[in-house]
Amino acid sequence: MPPAKLKTRKDFDSDRAWEAYCLKRKEDILSNVGKGTKLLSKIDGLKGIGGTTPIQDPLAEPKEKLPPLKTNTVLDEIFSYYGGIEVGSSVELYSEFAGGKTRIVQTLAVEAKGLVIYIDAEHTFRREGFCDIAEARGKNVEDVSKRLLLYKPMDWMEQEYITMNLPEYDKDGNYIDVGLVVVDSIVALWRASPDFFGRQNLTNRQQLIRAQVDRLKKYVQRHNAVLVYTNQVYKKPDASIMFPRPEQIIIASGGDTMAHLADYRILLLKKRGNIRVARLVDALDVPLGEVPFILGKAGIEDIPDPKERAKALERSDTYGEKWESGQVDSKPAGEKYEKLARERGLIEKEVAEEHDEVYTEPENVQ
Repeated sequence: MPPAKLKTRKDFDSDRAWEAYCLKRKEDILSNVGKGTKLLSKIDGLKGIGGTTPIQDPLAEPKEKLPPLKTNTVLDEIFSYYGGIEVGSSVELYSEFAGGKTRIVQTLAVEAKGLVIYIDAEHTFRREGFCDIAEARGKNVEDVSKRLLLYKPMDWMEQEYITMNLPEYDKDGNYIDVGLVVVDSIVALWRASPDFFGRQNLTNRQQLIRAQVDRLKKYVQRHNAVLVYTNQVYKKPDASIMFPRPEQIIIASGGDTMAHLADYRILLLKKRGNIRVARLVDALDVPLGEVPFILGKAGIEDIPDPKERAKALERSDTYGEKWESGQVDSKPAGEKYEKLARERGLIEKEVAEEHDEVYTEPENVQ
């Protein structure tokens, strides 16, 4: 008896039917694990499903490219090569308290097109602040609210349930239009749960977190959306001299499990007042760097004063780090900063010269 003809997406009327067909074929494979050659013959049936079909000429310019999600601030420079968060990508924002994580994700939620799924695991969502951001950015609050789907899980089990049951299809069985998925924050409910207290429970916790983020990444890829999640941090004690760079002192929760998941990882540093610096510490397609911004009524905003922009990047932060290379015994940051700042159009030469400072060697540093 000849083998059944393998079907493709064109043979189905909806995304739902196609997904059900693919799932059935994979379940058939799982039922044959341990049965030797029969398993291999079943795997042959995956042709045309998921990522089994190669992409021809992958470096060619795409004919149809979906626009990236933008904040319309300088922060877009470090989100991706395209100036904004590319569709299908994932971004992790981490910082100590008041670093600006929630303000950034709320800004993105206001600017996103399509459905916005907002999982508020820290219960920091405030209607008034969200409305302020929308109004300051010229958005209709009612329109933004209708596109917003807000979840407020009470524990890690509820967060698991939510991510396993996100809306998939419209009334015709095709994928719904999703613009953004936000989780604020991704690890908070696991860290707070006594179910995972003790090192003996660490492996189970990490596996659940890793599986959840992977599930969300696949979800936004299916729906041509963007995933942005925030993360809490911890600090290495007495590390201001031994580990002078902020990314070596401020460590994102979740360990290596979290470090390998996001396409872009951004550390947010607190400066004077409402000034923040976003430092790109890992990326797929853009050089690592940092940009200054402020927390304002519009969520996040560019720093209007060139001199203040200069100070935000040039001055040492609270950990004694020098902007040039992060080493306590580095040369003054002024020369390198001036070159990069001028390339980015942040300051003119006379402004950079005005803010150059004389470097003094720290005392008692080996």
